[in-house]
Amino acid sequence: MFTSYPLPIEIRTPFGLFSPVMPHHHHDRHFTLSEAQALLPKIRKKIEAIMKAKRAVDARQAGTAHAENGNGNGKHADPLKILTQLAQELADEGILLKDADRGLIDFPHLREDGEEVYLCWLSGEKEILYWHRIEDGFAGRQPISEL
Repeated sequence: MFTSYPLPIEIRTPFGLFSPVMPHHHHDRHFTLSEAQALLPKIRKKIEAIMKAKRAVDARQAGTAHAENGNGNGKHADPLKILTQLAQELADEGILLKDADRGLIDFPHLREDGEEVYLCWLSGEKEILYWHRIEDGFAGRQPISEL
């Protein structure tokens, strides 16, 4: 006689726990649209600072450092260090910096059907107006009304 056994909910692998029942997600932290929108005032200031630091890094690499970048004697903060620190602060909050030049960030989000997508915001936009599937990237942005 055949005996059936229930499937395990989680399987321990060398890489951690895997659940054949629950979908795999790329991110541990997910934001609702309202949570992401509420963070924008604080995030805008960081993104402006990131974009400024990125321009300074680019100028330094091109050998055309601007006056705001200091004169090389250590009196001003290193723009690469600032850029790295601010990017890490975003990452620590679960926010993905996608393009430091344009100020593009993504907030991981779970749709009602459990699909993991990104809420997408670009510097200069008043609020989060778009989302996209992870694999589609910026080119696949869709209006938030279609989320």
